Amino acid sequence: MIIEDWIGVLGGAIFYLSWVVQVWETKKYGKPTFTSKFFWIRIIASLILLVEAIRVKSIGFFLVYIGTIIMMG
Repeated sequence: MIIEDWIGVLGGAIFYLSWVVQVWETKKYGKPTFTSKFFWIRIIASLILLVEAIRVKSIGFFLVYIGTIIMMG
């Protein structure tokens, strides 16, 4: 893979990390918990994946990540 291809992988890994944080904090507090960490990680991942969607010229990915950013904001 070339460096540009890793942008999507990085974004996906960070997106997955948001769920790891959410599960960790839910176990820590003993109830379903979504802290600001979860939302900031998700916004950062969505922005990276948005860049990837624009790079590969994918309107589907673009719309999904714009929607995610809007819902998180």
